[in-house]
Amino acid sequence: MDNYTSHNLPQKAQINLHETNEVEYWSEKLNVTPDEIQQVVQQVGYNVTDVEGAIKASSNLGYLDQYYF
Repeated sequence: MDNYTSHNLPQKAQINLHETNEVEYWSEKLNVTPDEIQQVVQQVGYNVTDVEGAIKASSNLGYLDQYYF
C-alpha cells in the first residue's frame, strides 16, 4: 500500500490480480492476506463489491479460511 497516495488509489470496480500494489491495497483495506484476496477473487470474481461482501460475510461467520480455502 505504500505506493498508493490519495491521488492514485484504485478507483476501479474490479480488483486486478496482476497489479501487486493493488492486491496489497485491497488486502490491507479488507484485513486479509494477498493470497486470500486472490482466492476469494477466484471464488466470486473480480468485482470489488462481491469480494468485500464475501470476505465480510465469511468473517462474520468466523470461518473465512475454511469457507474459501
